[in-house]
Amino acid sequence: SVTGVQTCALPICAFKMAGFDEQPPAQSNALAFNHPIAALFHILFKILAALTYLICSYISSSFVLAFVVVTILLAFDFWVVKNVSGRLLVGLRWWNQIQDDGSSVWMFESVQDDSVISYNDSVAFWGALFLNPLVWLFFGLTAVFQFSFEWLLLVIVALALSGANILGYLRCKKDARTKIQGFLARNALSGLTQVAFASVDSSSTQ
Repeated sequence: SVTGVQTCALPICAFKMAGFDEQPPAQSNALAFNHPIAALFHILFKILAALTYLICSYISSSFVLAFVVVTILLAFDFWVVKNVSGRLLVGLRWWNQIQDDGSSVWMFESVQDDSVISYNDSVAFWGALFLNPLVWLFFGLTAVFQFSFEWLLLVIVALALSGANILGYLRCKKDARTKIQGFLARNALSGLTQVAFASVDSSSTQ
């Protein structure tokens, strides 16, 4: 059972990973991506898994081979989204940590400076993240209508992995928004307090 949520800020230097540490260009145009390689792999494994499923379900006679290949592609996609593209494209990261007592704790990280997040990177991340389960849902409905229940099992695996990332990033985004609102509220309160003390000091000196 989930017993708590812990948060921490993700420094920019934590984004640097082997092969995915490209820096944003000094001057970018409307079609530029800050992290094109991460955006490519964020979408690539989703397309490969869907295409492999589609081709194998109509051509291949070996369900076991298709199941293994598609599951591997889905696992690659899950890992890339959870550990690479999320922190590079939208500055978010989540994971679930098991405590010594067996309880589960959601852990979230978010980038401190939102200005490093590119609009195109963000659109690519969230668009692919939400479009992917819709594609697999369509495959699932097709499998039901065709009474291909063995292929439906593969669809369930895809929806489970995709749904886990969606849930994690939605909770992470909500947590990041809460931290920003709390930070602004604290700054506003501090500013009001300083103004009030300044007013008192000025009135006492007159």
